[in-house]
This record gives sequence, structure tokens and C-alpha cells, in this order.
Amino acid sequence: MTPLKIAVIPVIIMLSALVAILTFWLSPGGANPQPAPNASIPDKELDIEKARGKVVRKWTSENFSRVLEEEYYIDATPVRNFTVRPGYYKYETSLSPLSDGYMYSRYEFNVTQKPWGYEIVQVARSYIIEGQNVIESVPVIGIWHIVNNTLYEIYTIAGEDMYIHNYTVRPGSSGVFHSILPVAPSIWPYVKEGEVIRTKYVINFTDLRRGVNLKSTIITTFKVDKDLVDCQGPSGKCYVVEMIRNSKSKTRGGGEISEGRYRHVYYIDLSGIVVKAETYDLTQPGNPLMSEIKLVEWR
Repeated sequence: MTPLKIAVIPVIIMLSALVAILTFWLSPGGANPQPAPNASIPDKELDIEKARGKVVRKWTSENFSRVLEEEYYIDATPVRNFTVRPGYYKYETSLSPLSDGYMYSRYEFNVTQKPWGYEIVQVARSYIIEGQNVIESVPVIGIWHIVNNTLYEIYTIAGEDMYIHNYTVRPGSSGVFHSILPVAPSIWPYVKEGEVIRTKYVINFTDLRRGVNLKSTIITTFKVDKDLVDCQGPSGKCYVVEMIRNSKSKTRGGGEISEGRYRHVYYIDLSGIVVKAETYDLTQPGNPLMSEIKLVEWR
């Protein structure tokens, strides 16, 4: 193991904690139901005029030099309160090949009920396997709260650094884990058999000191299968939720810098816990599986 690779591990786990979980999800141990390969969601954009939920806000920081404007729309109403199952949960990703070995990530969560809602403590680590050697990264710790049926990402600690977020996580938003935290998926209050849910999230960010302006639009469609499936979660039964996510970002002047289209499949236990998730890249030939994450232990 070279010094450079050892130094890179904390960066890998930080990126994993902030990105991978949110895109990829957990698997039942025995039963492994798979949606049809050609499963699709109607490619229809949300009609903003008919959206039932709308949030528009603006905030500034650093003496008003940084400005973030957000618009969020959802065309559904909750069918349940945002309650989750207290307990301990462990998730692991599939192995990713490296030039001289493999890497995988592990995420552990403790969910505690509080008088004001729920607190979620996440500890994430990555592991590099080279022959008989296993190198473990420094842990990344994340704190999340559920208050008044809303999920918030509070802060993250990586090594000696702390990142304060206080970010509201909504279904289909561009937050950490693409708004799907496995032990508290933000779509959970809306999930019911046969439901189709569409969201639109628009961000306009300006940093006056650096002369940077970025506008992103994220269109998301969720489709819940009509039938429950067997799965190895707390209740043994899961909803199958398919999510198609389209994102486009542009800099000032209209220069396009990124565009993505992804298909996510989540198996959500009747307790509200995700027990398996897969992510597919719809921009690549054959729509390859990008990543998978599984629930491997709970109590």
C-alpha cells in the first residue's frame, strides 16, 4: 500500500458517505426480487400549476456574498407520518474493482426516538482489499434529525473537520444520498401501492466573491409497484419503488456543464427501512448497474 493510496482513503470514504449511499441501496439476504429489465416510468414532467406541495426559499451567508435560491415542487400528499423504526442497522456496498484489489464501504446507523422526533447517527467506513491485507479508512460521522415529519441533515465529521449542513432533505432533492437515506428515506411518507409521484427541484447558487453562478434543475419520478414482495427486512415485506432522476446544471451564460439520467430501484420494508437499492446509468449503452447496497444486519 503506497503512502498516496493511504492518504486517499479518507477522501474516498468522505465521497462515499456523501454520494454513494444516496445513490445505491441495500439487499434482502435470501429473496432477491428483480423488477423487469424494461420497467419504465412515464417520462412526464411535473405540472407545476397542479403541484400540491411547493417550497420556495432564499438564504444568504458570508455577509450576503453567497446566495442560494431554491424552488421545490411535489405532486403528492403524504399518506403517513414520517416515523421510522428505532434500532441499529448495518449496510454494505458491493465490491468495486481497483487496479490492485477491491474496495467496498460499510455504513452503520443508530436510530433513536426523541421527544421532538428522531435522531440518526451514521458511521461510514471504506475498506481496500489487497490480497490478504485490508486497509480501513477513518470513519465519517453524520447526524440527521426527523422533526415535524421532515428530514434534516445536521452535520458531518470527517477526521478533524466538521461540516455544518442544516439541510432539509426532500424527495427528489439534490441533497446527500439523493434524498434517500436508507434508514429514513424521505419518500417514505408518500409510498403506497401503485402510486406515481413527481418532483421538481431548482437551485440557483451565486458566489459573488468568486464570480460563480450555477443553476441546477432536477426532475424526479417515483413509481411504486402495485404488489409487495418478500424481502429480508424487519417485517419481511417490501414496497418496490423505482425512481428516474434527470438532472441538468448550467453556469452563468447558459453554458451546460453536466447532465445525468439515472434509474434507482429501492426495496422499502413496511417498517420504512430500505433493505436493498440499485442504481443504473441510463446514459450508457445497456443501462449498466453502477452500484448496489444491502442491509446486512439489524436489531
